Amino acid sequence: MPRRNQAVERGASLIEYGGVLLLVAAIAVTVFGSGIPNQVFGLISDALACVGQEGDCSAEDSDQAAPDEEPDPDTGGDPDSDTGGDPADPDAPVEVDPAPEMSGDWDDGVVTQATDLGAGIEDGAGDVACLAHLCENEEFQDTWGDVGDTAVNADPAIWDGENGGPETHNVVFGFGGDDPELAPDPDASPEEVNDWWEDLDPGERAEVMQEEPEHIRDLNGIPAIVRNNLNQDFLEEETQRRLEEEGMTLEEAREIPSDSEDEDLPDELVELRELVKLEDTLNDEDGDEYYLLALDPEEERSIVSRGNPDTADNVSTLVPGTGIGWEAMNGQLGRAEDLHEAASAADEEAENASIAWIGYDTPNWGQALSNYHARGGKDELVGFQDGLRATHEGPPSNNTVIGHSYGSTAVGESAQSRLFSSDSLDADNLIFTGSPGAMSDEVEDLEIDPDNVHATRSKDDEIVGDFRAGLHGQDVTSEEYGANVFESKPEPGSESDDDDGIGHSDYFDNPDDSQMVYMGDVIAGKK
Repeated sequence: MPRRNQAVERGASLIEYGGVLLLVAAIAVTVFGSGIPNQVFGLISDALACVGQEGDCSAEDSDQAAPDEEPDPDTGGDPDSDTGGDPADPDAPVEVDPAPEMSGDWDDGVVTQATDLGAGIEDGAGDVACLAHLCENEEFQDTWGDVGDTAVNADPAIWDGENGGPETHNVVFGFGGDDPELAPDPDASPEEVNDWWEDLDPGERAEVMQEEPEHIRDLNGIPAIVRNNLNQDFLEEETQRRLEEEGMTLEEAREIPSDSEDEDLPDELVELRELVKLEDTLNDEDGDEYYLLALDPEEERSIVSRGNPDTADNVSTLVPGTGIGWEAMNGQLGRAEDLHEAASAADEEAENASIAWIGYDTPNWGQALSNYHARGGKDELVGFQDGLRATHEGPPSNNTVIGHSYGSTAVGESAQSRLFSSDSLDADNLIFTGSPGAMSDEVEDLEIDPDNVHATRSKDDEIVGDFRAGLHGQDVTSEEYGANVFESKPEPGSESDDDDGIGHSDYFDNPDDSQMVYMGDVIAGKK
């Protein structure tokens, strides 16, 4: 049977000094990445000042003390809980209380201050709080004492999953309450995951799929056909659960009006409608051409491919922009299907796979002025592309990553190495459409062959005009940037030709438009 994960034994001194370094590094990275005002550094200083001092440095003596009542183990104290506390309003200003004067052990002080800091960091709380979650591992119990309870009690909202709590701590450390016993550690690389999978015999694979599907159905390095089977099982269960919650039949759910027909439709009905529509697509006579690679409403993730990326000669990944949540999967899949058609027209003999990738936290319109979400999506996009390489059968495929709107900003960021993130996209071609900038000043900044970087912006793009085109770096369609610039023009006589041309949301609507023909050639390796 598959080997169960074992905790590695380490000396207490290594744990202590290593833990300090991890805590300080993660707090610093979170602060810089979140744009928190300088006063938060006082929290870090006070936390470190606790180290080596005498006295009690526990949360009970702090202004952020844990509540007197123990949390309900089924809600507030459980990293799995959906009801452990509402996350902070992401639009509210960051409020940082003065750090309490404390002294005592390094573990109590640093973790208490880390929790206080984490409570005030927008979209980054889990990155700090996950460090406190080390104490769940029994190897750390003697050193960390009751730190975990202190952190969870001080801010249970950190653990509700909205800010990446349990997922983040698993990705960073590979152990905790949600740890797999059979599947690989979540922080394993896609190549390591694929090596593990290939070493299993059929019986061992079946056991993991039966016992721990949640740990491998969205794991880069697991073959597409396996992910598809497990995610379709989840889709069926999730759809049925929601039908029962709404007291609706499948046929009634199919009659839920579209957004254009009812703009005030509750989110629950919108999501149910999209789940049913996706399930119908996957179950129709052409359903075997689709691969559901990820579906996680809680994490705002959905990834669907037209064609099998593990066997395709050419693989494209479409990265969306502003305001695209997981429930937009069907619309994004429609765009991927048009890209698939364009690539197939460019090379009728080749096998193609076109992926609709909603795999990062897309910004709203106000947040799109910042590069925060682009930086935050880098690891996800890089990991996904690495996974495509790890699971591909036969000669390497020609892989193209297409960024639309703010998605191009995320793609451009992912194609560069940074101080705290050295990995970059493993792709052959990049395409930027309707881009506000790709986090770069010239094409040579990207770790992609400059000859394989392409960009377009329609003259009719009402969103990305001349000003916004350079919001996140140089305008990628400018001569100074140096990409291969191509036109976006509607097919003569088409509906777009008769209307307002190619608007910001129209780049992928017609496989016969000039920009789609060009992108099809790139995807098929003809340019």
